[in-house]
Parts: sequence; structure tokens; C-alpha cells
Amino acid sequence: MLGNFTDLATTVEHVVADGWTPVDAHVSTRRELDDYEWACWGSLAAWALDHPADPDSSHVLETAATRRWEWLRAYRDTWGFVSLVLRRTSDRA
Repeated sequence: MLGNFTDLATTVEHVVADGWTPVDAHVSTRRELDDYEWACWGSLAAWALDHPADPDSSHVLETAATRRWEWLRAYRDTWGFVSLVLRRTSDRA
């Protein structure tokens, strides 16, 4: 559904192999990921409920419900976010 992802160690290995050196990172916690997902699908649902006369409202509400179900039942415990601060390895002095 989301594409081909790998684990953190392999991700960092790919970054290094491509000529980068990680100098800092943040790996999102489960709580941060849950907050992100609730914000995504909850904001869509809230918009749809706040705009019932809009012709797209029912479609948006259905999309939010589908994506929420996918997150909770299909991919919640299978992925995460990492933010890497990188420097080109060739930047060494």
C-alpha cells in the first residue's frame, strides 16, 4: 500500500552508500506517529462533518474512514518516520 520500505539500519546504510554521513536523527515514537495519523484522518472527517452540504463531503468522510481503518488494521505497527540530518561525506576537511 505504501511502497517498499526497509528497517532503520538498512535505510542508514543506503544513505551512507549514497555518499552521506548522518550527523543527527530523530526517530518518531509510536505516540508521535499516532498523533500524525489522527491529525490526518481526523481532520478530514471533521471537515466532512462540518460541511455536510458540500458535494465532496460524503466522499471525504468515506476516505477518512477507509484510511483510518487501514492505519489501525493494516500498517500501524509496520512503519515509522525518521528524520535524518545529513552531510555529504565528501565535505570532510
